[in-house]
Amino acid sequence: MMREFRRFLFREKMSWLSSSLQLAGELLESVDQKASGKLKPRGEDRKKPKTVSEEAWEVKHTSSGGYEDSTHHNLHVSTEFETPSHSSSSAHQAAPASPSNGGPDADSFSEWSEVDNESNSGLVMYDEPPLSSSSSKSHQLPPLPAEMQSMKSETQRLRRENAKLRNDLSSVERQLTNSTEQLSVCQEELEALDKECMDKIKCLEQQIAQMGREKAADEAQFVAALGVKDAHVHTLEADLASYKQLVQEHVAEAAKLKQSIEELTNTREEAWTHAASGEAQLLQQVASLQEELKDAAVAHAQLKKEYADAKQSMYARQCTLEATNAELTTLVAKREHSAKPSAPSPTHAHRALQEAQETLASTKKLLHEECRKAMLQAQEIHKLTGDMAALQTMLVQKEASHHATVLNLQQQLQDRAALQSKPTPSVPLMAAVAPDGQMQAMTRRLLEKQEQLDALRGRYTTLEVRFNDLKAAKDAQDKNDDLELSVRSVRTPRGGNYHGRPRPAPHKVAACTCPP
Repeated sequence: MMREFRRFLFREKMSWLSSSLQLAGELLESVDQKASGKLKPRGEDRKKPKTVSEEAWEVKHTSSGGYEDSTHHNLHVSTEFETPSHSSSSAHQAAPASPSNGGPDADSFSEWSEVDNESNSGLVMYDEPPLSSSSSKSHQLPPLPAEMQSMKSETQRLRRENAKLRNDLSSVERQLTNSTEQLSVCQEELEALDKECMDKIKCLEQQIAQMGREKAADEAQFVAALGVKDAHVHTLEADLASYKQLVQEHVAEAAKLKQSIEELTNTREEAWTHAASGEAQLLQQVASLQEELKDAAVAHAQLKKEYADAKQSMYARQCTLEATNAELTTLVAKREHSAKPSAPSPTHAHRALQEAQETLASTKKLLHEECRKAMLQAQEIHKLTGDMAALQTMLVQKEASHHATVLNLQQQLQDRAALQSKPTPSVPLMAAVAPDGQMQAMTRRLLEKQEQLDALRGRYTTLEVRFNDLKAAKDAQDKNDDLELSVRSVRTPRGGNYHGRPRPAPHKVAACTCPP
């Protein structure tokens, strides 16, 4: 606010100074125009060189009531009375005193002084009497005309106006000098005030910035505190809602517990009867499972016996195949040996040998295939045996756990019967509910055990069916192999010799060793 006020004062002062300077300039221009219009033309005419015989005068009536020199009308006046001494003395007498100070007054009044000197010299020329008697005698002065008299009066009037204008100009110049000094002082004061204002404005801006930063920091802290408070309020509201929900859940759970207690109290006898019937069913199931386990053990022993018989038959068949291979090798060697001396029909002997070799190769292939099948069957039987053993072990474990569970249930039933037979005047409600919950849990466990036993029984049945299928397939394959071997052992190749290079004897087939 202070800065704006100072700027307003500065603008007012500057406007006042500019208006004052403008008025002074206008006054000076008017004075210059007036002086130049009245005095300068006459001064220029007087500056021209003058002859002794003539001098030009011109007088013109102006609108202001005075007279002005003009170059259009020349008035020639004789000036024989002037002498060099008179000219020098008149010039010496008409020289005005210059201002004492050589400042701006001397420069401003130089033109006016020159004009006054010239005008004074012209006027003195007519006022002074002749200096020498010879000149006065030889030349008589003519009387001044009316125009010269009017010019003289006009000149005096112009002198007075000139003096008045000089005084006005000097006063205006003094005012202008004072105004200039005041302006410089005002400018210095304004610069100092402006500098002081700028310093104060900078200080205020710094204070405002500091206050803004402090305000922003306070606002940030306030916002952070509000955020923390809101978060705390939200957490408290969430905790309150969770606590309310927990209370409602506890109330609902208590109502449910009361209802369940009432239901259990009402159905206690039914639970006891159901537990007794479940125990009887469990005993029956245990007995049936024991019988099934005995049957499975008998079937397993029978399967072991059949497996041992199958192994013996396979070994015997392998021995038979090896003997047949040796006989075929001997027969081929004999055929080759008998075909060397006689060569009536080489083609027939060659065909017989080729048939024998083909028979031997097919026999070898069949032997390898049978060995491979026997190994696969042995591996599968071994796997089935392991599965049967694992199932049997699992059944034994399940039976033991089931038996232990049944014994535990029987013991608990006996304990409860003993407790019921005793008088219980004041038994808490929760203590009465706990055995019922244990009974329900034990009933669930018994049902789960029953489901597991059913699953094991189904798995055992599927394995048994698979084992029977494999056994039937193996018996059928053994019969087919026996028939093929008997047919090929009965066939004898055609005899005959042939002429040609003997073929090498085929290698013997390696004995197939099956795993026991």
